Amino acid sequence: MVEQSAVFAWYELLTTDVSAAQSFYAKVVGWTCRTPPPPNLPTGFQRRRDAGRGTYELPLDGRKKGATPRWMGYVAVEDLDRVVNQLRRLGGTVYVPPMDSNVGRLAVVADPQTATLALIKD
Repeated sequence: MVEQSAVFAWYELLTTDVSAAQSFYAKVVGWTCRTPPPPNLPTGFQRRRDAGRGTYELPLDGRKKGATPRWMGYVAVEDLDRVVNQLRRLGGTVYVPPMDSNVGRLAVVADPQTATLALIKD
């Protein structure tokens, strides 16, 4: 991930068919995949040494709530809780409140026009 604050640090494809996505992006843009991924981490797409994106199976829990396959960007922020609170005050939506995960503290949010993204503590 990028090591700066308030920048996109990671892009992730949530999909219902990881192997089809890997094949598609390999053919279209030449991305290869890190296989196998480290435990509990996404399969990383790579092009040369650039590894700023990956793919996960869209969680069943998310599908039940209506989530569909999508790309999601992660923005690195210094104070995740403060940013999430400010986002709420400005009319944004919090889909997943700040939580600790296998990749660090993160939240899934949307701006008032419903562009979904994830925030991650840098």
